[in-house]
Amino acid sequence: MTKAAKVANPRISDWYDRVVSSLDKCVFCDLKDKYIIVEEKGIVLSVNLFPYLDGHLLIIPRRHIERFREITPDEWVTVGKLTSLGIDLLKKGFGVEDSNILYREGGIGSGKSLGHLHFHIMPCIPGFLDRNEKGIFYTYQELKLSPLDIADKLRAFRHSDVEHHTTTTNNNIDFMKQACLLCDKSTCGYKTGCVIVKGGVTVVEGWNATLPGEIYCQNGECVREREKLHGGKEIDKVCSIHAEAYAVGECANKGISIAGADIYITTFPCVICARLLAKSGIGRLFYMSDYMGGKAGESLLINNGVKICQIKKEKVWK
Repeated sequence: MTKAAKVANPRISDWYDRVVSSLDKCVFCDLKDKYIIVEEKGIVLSVNLFPYLDGHLLIIPRRHIERFREITPDEWVTVGKLTSLGIDLLKKGFGVEDSNILYREGGIGSGKSLGHLHFHIMPCIPGFLDRNEKGIFYTYQELKLSPLDIADKLRAFRHSDVEHHTTTTNNNIDFMKQACLLCDKSTCGYKTGCVIVKGGVTVVEGWNATLPGEIYCQNGECVREREKLHGGKEIDKVCSIHAEAYAVGECANKGISIAGADIYITTFPCVICARLLAKSGIGRLFYMSDYMGGKAGESLLINNGVKICQIKKEKVWK
């Protein structure tokens, strides 16, 4: 949700300079999924965590390069594609008609504070880009949205553009009901169910369950409840294998290919399960409820060709 409160602009104070001077690693080599709008062929379109103004985007290669000449021809094509996409998303999300593309070559003499090569896409709004007899200059703007707000907002427009939503039918709803009923088999307090369907036929079912040898939940106590690990925190302390991972594991045991199959999950997958499903070749993902830890894996699934559709609870059990 968009926050009504204004967000402090770190560029206006010395906060940004203090953060940059204290870094002991390259932040662009450790990008966080929640700030990424889309990634393609090793190039990322992301929000700027230290923006000049709302809607300030960055295009960043995953691999650490520092000079323009280090970009490969294929990477340059992708940079161009994501630049066009970023401009289009700013127009749809913020009504921006004009943008500035900024690249700084070299070191601090160019005005660049981080060595990792990156490109800026900045919306031009009244008061931001000015000119006088001394030249053209930018004025840092007061922020109304956090970087996470902007990432969520632009991802929504991105996903509608690639038409990842698909029409639901009665069969889709029936399979989702089947996934819901599997929750009764779950041995976890947070119950989830999953069905994988191929050619209109259920090939495997899954639910979250504690595996033999699991160090948690063996004494009837939930470690996540005890340590208040809600919202996807410390996912390594998960008490059970997730329903979709259980189902994919069953397919592996039985030698079943799920390339192009549909998966019905009661809860949107965590980012770890999203990676597993993207690699498995799943064609469509239907889910009912949002994951408490967010949908960090959504762009990963879409970029790997998975179409996503939410079938809300009230439609399943109407």
